[in-house]
Amino acid sequence: TNPAESAKYLAESKRPPALRSMIAANLADPNYEIFAKQALTARSWPEIDKKAVSDGGGLTHRLDLADSILIKDNHLESVTGDAEKALFLASKNKKTKFIEIEVKNIREAVIAADAISPLIKNKAKKCYAIMFDNMNPKQIKKAIYEIRKISKEILFEASGGINEGNIGAYSKAGVDIVSLGALTHSAKALDMSMEIIH
Repeated sequence: TNPAESAKYLAESKRPPALRSMIAANLADPNYEIFAKQALTARSWPEIDKKAVSDGGGLTHRLDLADSILIKDNHLESVTGDAEKALFLASKNKKTKFIEIEVKNIREAVIAADAISPLIKNKAKKCYAIMFDNMNPKQIKKAIYEIRKISKEILFEASGGINEGNIGAYSKAGVDIVSLGALTHSAKALDMSMEIIH
């Protein structure tokens, strides 16, 4: 997983383990701010995936929960589904500057925005984002419209079910970040084997 091995992989396969074509085809689109690769890779290959996504012009997002705070539905369960409490507790973490909460519908998105708004006003110098998980572009556009009435400083990320065929619709919905596992899990794999020579 060192840089030389990553370069060798790219040379042998003629294609990085990330879909550079997906990034290249959409990079000039003014609707995109950031491409992010979802952290869904095997722990033995994250450096190669990260290098390939970075070389292709994408953001590698995070490798695990320690890189930033992402509040998912299972985390909300630990605070009885209280998004406001979860965001408040996350905001107390002095080490992280980026906090994101995952939502699955417009109602959850508005609740999250209502909870984030006073935290932003506290001037805590943290960046807050709402991740729309498995929501379609129409739902996302409507959610962003509602959230902008509450705060203009929240970032938006779309994630789940995004691919080369529908990425344009997600960018037009108004998100700042498009996160997709297809950058790596749909890329061509290098066929290789190991032989012992006597």
